[in-house]
Amino acid sequence: MSGGTCDTGKGEVKKERLRQQYLFWLDMNQPDDVALADKIAELKAQRKFAKTIRDGIRLIEDLRAGRLDVLLALFPWVTDHLKSPLYGNELAAALEQFQQVVINGLGNTASFPQLNEFSVPEAKTIFNETEAIQRSVFNTLASLEDF
Repeated sequence: MSGGTCDTGKGEVKKERLRQQYLFWLDMNQPDDVALADKIAELKAQRKFAKTIRDGIRLIEDLRAGRLDVLLALFPWVTDHLKSPLYGNELAAALEQFQQVVINGLGNTASFPQLNEFSVPEAKTIFNETEAIQRSVFNTLASLEDF
């Protein structure tokens, strides 16, 4: 790579674009990868793919380091829900469990605190967006218990 600038020959100095592209594979025989491919197509159509990848990597790295800064910056509503008497304790415990899964991987889930059967909401149609967001966090954590 060069220093980041180039001479246009007309006495102007133009800043070079320094860009890198990364390639990865999805196994289209795996249902999860097929779903990811569909979501990627959607994100690209909305011109949100690159930002989503950047945000996702920042979020995972922050959680692996034991920090919640990026999570709270990307999803400020989490702070309010952590303080909510209705979901505060359950959501804080679920968030801690999720953070441990990200930090330690899914290898030994027996050491993670398990959500009891009453703290995982049953699936139902949600018409309130706030409630849908809250339940989505719990449903994601419940699905992690299958690993």
